[in-house]
Amino acid sequence: MDDGVLLRTEGLCRNFGSLAAVQDVTLTVRAGELRSIIGPNGAGKTTLFRLISGEMSPSSGRIQFKGREIAGLPQHTVARLGIAKSYQITNIFPHLSVLENVRVAAQGYAHAFDFWSRADRLSAARERARVVLDSVGLGEKTERVAAFLSHGEKRHLEIAIALAPEPTLLLLDEPTAGMSPEETDSTMVLIRALAKGRTILVVEHKMKLVMGISDRITVLHQGQVLAEGTPEEIRNSAHILQGVSLTLEPSEVVALIGRNGAGKTTTLRTIMGIAKPTRGSIRFRGEDITHREPHEVARRGIAWIPEERRVLPNLTVLQNLQLGMLGARTQDQDAVVETAFDYFPRLRERKNQPGRLLSGGEQQMLAIARGLVARPELMLVDEPTEGLAPLLVESLTEILGSINKSGTSILLVEQTLDVALSLAHRLYVMDQGQVQFTGTPDELRRNPAVQQRFLGV
Repeated sequence: MDDGVLLRTEGLCRNFGSLAAVQDVTLTVRAGELRSIIGPNGAGKTTLFRLISGEMSPSSGRIQFKGREIAGLPQHTVARLGIAKSYQITNIFPHLSVLENVRVAAQGYAHAFDFWSRADRLSAARERARVVLDSVGLGEKTERVAAFLSHGEKRHLEIAIALAPEPTLLLLDEPTAGMSPEETDSTMVLIRALAKGRTILVVEHKMKLVMGISDRITVLHQGQVLAEGTPEEIRNSAHILQGVSLTLEPSEVVALIGRNGAGKTTTLRTIMGIAKPTRGSIRFRGEDITHREPHEVARRGIAWIPEERRVLPNLTVLQNLQLGMLGARTQDQDAVVETAFDYFPRLRERKNQPGRLLSGGEQQMLAIARGLVARPELMLVDEPTEGLAPLLVESLTEILGSINKSGTSILLVEQTLDVALSLAHRLYVMDQGQVQFTGTPDELRRNPAVQQRFLGV
C-alpha cells in the first residue's frame, strides 16, 4: 500500500441500461479510516458497496485494494482478500444459535466452506466466533436461537458474521436500519470500538451517527461524488429548508416525499418545534406556533412519531403507552389504551413485554400507538415503514388509513412511493430543501418527469 492507502477507486462507473447508478466515482480510503458514505435514496451508495465487495462488476473504472486490482473479481475471491460486508436487510440463519451463525462464517471462509473439517478446525472456528461475539456485545447470548434476538441484537449478530473472517476492510450497509434510538446509540459505540485497528466504510442516513463516528464523509448524489470532507466540513456545507409552504386540511393525509436529504424530516421537526425556522411562520388551527417548544406543540394536539421510534426499552408496552398519555386531553385512560390496542392487537398480546424484546415492526406499532393515545388532531409520522418486511408494511399502511378515517390528520414522510400514493390525499415532492411539486397521487402518476428527476423512479 502506498502512503497508507488501503482502498482506491478511480473513475468507477456502473450502468443499468440508460441509468448511470455510479458515475466516475473516485475514492481514496486509508488504512484505519472510518469513512461514511451518505446521500439520498438512489444516490448509488449501496451499488458502490456492491462493486467494492465483488457482488457486481463495474461498467468501467478501477478498484484497487492493498495495491491489487480487484474490479470484476468474483465476490468469494474479494472476500478472501479481506473485504467483508454486512447487508441492509438482516441476513442471518434464524434457526441456528448465535454461536453457530458466526462459527459457520468463520469456518466457511477459513476452509472454503468445508463443513466436515477436522475437530481441531471446528474448535478453532468456535473460539473465533466467541471472540467476535464478545466484541459486539453478544458474548452472553451465544446459545440463544438467533430468531429470538431483538432487532438490534440481530443487526449486531450480522456485524459479527461479517467480522468472523477477520477482514481488513469492513463494509456496513445501513447498520442501524429499523433500530430504536437506544439501539442506534449502542451501535454507534460498537462501531467506534470496532474502528480501532480496522478500516470501515459505512452507508448510513442517520446523521447523528454519521457525524459521531466518521473520520471523513463522502456525499453521493445521482451516482456522483458531490462533496467529501471531515464531519465539520460537511456540516457547514449542508443545505436547509428554503421557502417551504404547505397546507393540511382537517382529516387529510399529506405525504412529503423525495430523496434522503431533501428536507422532509427537517420540515416535521420544525413544525414540532424541535428545529427553529429562521424565517416564515407555522399556524395550527389558526394559532401561530412558530416559536413554541415541543411540549407546547404537543399540548395543542400534534403528535410526533420519529423515524427512530424511541421506544423505552426497559418499560413494558403498557407503560410506554401510559407515558404517552402524560398531559393528554383525556380522563378515561383505560379506554384510550384499549382503542390503541384495537388498532394494534399484537401489542395487546404483548402489553406486559419490555420494549427491547419487541421486533422492529412491533416497536414501530408501539411508537405510533404511543402517539395515538395522546388523542392528537395531527400526527407527524416519519418513515413508518422503514426497515419493515413487506407484509408488515401492508398491515401498517392499512392501520394508518384507519386512523385517518377516524378523523386524525396525518403529515407523512415516506420513502416507499407506493405507500405514500395509497395513503395520501395530496403529496409534496421535496428536493434540496424546497418544494418542487404539489398535487394528488393521480397527478404525480401522470407526471413521469417529476418522478424521474426528484424520486429516481
